[in-house]
Amino acid sequence: VEATDVAEFLVKKGIAFRTAYQAAKQLVEHCMHEKKNLREIVQADLAAHEAFEKAAIDAKELAEYLDPVACVARRSQIGGPAPERVAEQIERLRRLIAS
Repeated sequence: VEATDVAEFLVKKGIAFRTAYQAAKQLVEHCMHEKKNLREIVQADLAAHEAFEKAAIDAKELAEYLDPVACVARRSQIGGPAPERVAEQIERLRRLIAS
């Protein structure tokens, strides 16, 4: 999920969709090579990737965006894993079972 979140973050920063996904792929490959988690990246890791420099991405800001709790909370579409959506699903199923 985190790679998708990296691309989503770049798109929100104004980077074109296709470029954002390519940059996310490159960053994931870099992290794999360096044996790092995406949330462990530092500014120097981003400097090698043009899309991150172009959008003036801060490594700390990206790490905060990749926080697992924040990632789940952003998935608030119907049926998504955000806590409020899960609560809605549970309530709907309870009503269904009770009827």
